[in-house]
Amino acid sequence: TKESNFLKFSRFCFIVFLQERVLLRPYVAFDSEIGGAYSHPLPTIHVPNHTEDSLYPLPTAIFRIYSSEDLQYAPTPLQGLLLPPVDSIDRYLLEESVRCILCSHSGNRKECVSTLVSFAERMVRSRLTAEYAVTEVLFSHLLQLPHPPEVSIFYSSVFIELCKSNPAVFPQILSQSTDLLFARLDKMNSVCINRFARWFAYHLGNFKYQWDWNSWASCMQGPPDHSSVRFICEVFSRCVRLSCYDEFMELIPEPFLALLPPEPVPQFKFSPDAESPLPETPIATQLLDAIRAKESFEKMTAILDSLVTLDPDLSQNRDRLIEVKVTLLTHCILHVGSKTVSHCFLALYKFRSLFIDLAKTDQSKIACLKAVAEFHANNTQLHTLVVDKLVRMQIVDSMAVINWLFSPEVTAQFTRQYIWDILESTVLKTNKTYHQALRDLANTREKLKKVSDLDEVAMGSEERQELESKVEELEEKVDEYEKTQKDVFLTICQRFIGVLSDHLTHCDQEGVDYETAWFLCTLDNCRQLLVQNYSELVKYSTSLETLAFTADVDSRILEVFQQFQALL
Repeated sequence: TKESNFLKFSRFCFIVFLQERVLLRPYVAFDSEIGGAYSHPLPTIHVPNHTEDSLYPLPTAIFRIYSSEDLQYAPTPLQGLLLPPVDSIDRYLLEESVRCILCSHSGNRKECVSTLVSFAERMVRSRLTAEYAVTEVLFSHLLQLPHPPEVSIFYSSVFIELCKSNPAVFPQILSQSTDLLFARLDKMNSVCINRFARWFAYHLGNFKYQWDWNSWASCMQGPPDHSSVRFICEVFSRCVRLSCYDEFMELIPEPFLALLPPEPVPQFKFSPDAESPLPETPIATQLLDAIRAKESFEKMTAILDSLVTLDPDLSQNRDRLIEVKVTLLTHCILHVGSKTVSHCFLALYKFRSLFIDLAKTDQSKIACLKAVAEFHANNTQLHTLVVDKLVRMQIVDSMAVINWLFSPEVTAQFTRQYIWDILESTVLKTNKTYHQALRDLANTREKLKKVSDLDEVAMGSEERQELESKVEELEEKVDEYEKTQKDVFLTICQRFIGVLSDHLTHCDQEGVDYETAWFLCTLDNCRQLLVQNYSELVKYSTSLETLAFTADVDSRILEVFQQFQALL
């Protein structure tokens, strides 16, 4: 019967539990006292009913790197110890203990590492190795989708402290783990690959960038868009950000030099020293002189207006004229502030009003973003920072960034991580703006309620009238920001569907495999956008289904939205 089978299963679980070697049992020493103690009745646990506002944990996958066979390559101090099988209670309890330590000490990495090392030493008495479980759980948290339980830098710092606290064990285990993960990159989600590359570059930066690159030389024989090649390119790009370009280049073996990014120097296309100067170069030189001489904005505007003398057709095409003006101004401002990031941001702040006066249309804002991409074509870090600053300063808006990101010249670079960093940052700022308006509205309503509750005289007080007026203004802002948020998500999804559909149609017509690196990377990041913003998108799910993920969308794309809907 079902009841007898359940009893047999319970008895089996109890026997397995008694055989485990991880849990401490301090109560055994007090068995006689506990056996005769009063038994306390346990209250009945009532599971809450489902409501429309209920939010549930997202599904998770079981993450495994090691098996028992991998211990044949274990460091010398761990020889003779056992790693429990993946389906044993010991393995689960080891991992759960490590998770509890990470959760309890997430605010102090040194205390966290000290506790992890003590736990590993205690497991030696049970002939178990916890070091592999610690590394495995840290990687499982770091690569967890849609985002890690803690900030990524926490896990990176824990890895570094572990290597310093036990240099005879953890560096070798971490090296083995990295090689195992590298060998499985072709089966890894693109978001996880980029996160893994980000961690690896940061870790190398703390250990003088020492790594046996030649052990990965075989990947150079594969196609340039293979996941392992893209991983190394992303690692090199991150390492260049954290070090000196020339010094890092000296540490890289010659076969890998082709994967190094270009030297991160500005690309000022209106330079008079260029081999083939552009027609706008003389005006750009005048504008630079005016900026350095701290001339008025009126004079700078007059210099920009003189562009019509170079091409009379510009006077007949006002939109094209404004785009050329914005491009020229952006290049000149970035050139003036190219010394440091602080100089760049200061220049943008100083000329913010001039930018806003010129870049009023969507096309002019996109022209500004294109100019930034041209100037920082070899420096993805500054490119990302400048776009983020332009949005914060309201020189360009979120919709302009999205339209630029999904333009043909940018979609070709969808395998590059900095593109997705810009998109994620743009969406995050849109969400923050909306939620900040909600908080301001809630706070103002609370103040209004307190004033109204004082006495009846306050009903007509000046303070109450001001608060009522402010509440109305904030309500309008909340409605406006909510509409903007909805438009942003809807536009992004429609753009994703557009570029993916074009790719699938082209591949079907040519009779080639559609699962290219570009397609998988784009699809993974589309899925990441939906899941990462799950709590925001719940209220727009009907609109997304009606206006974006309709029935006529290719099933290979529609599957991503169906996975998102399964979370609702």
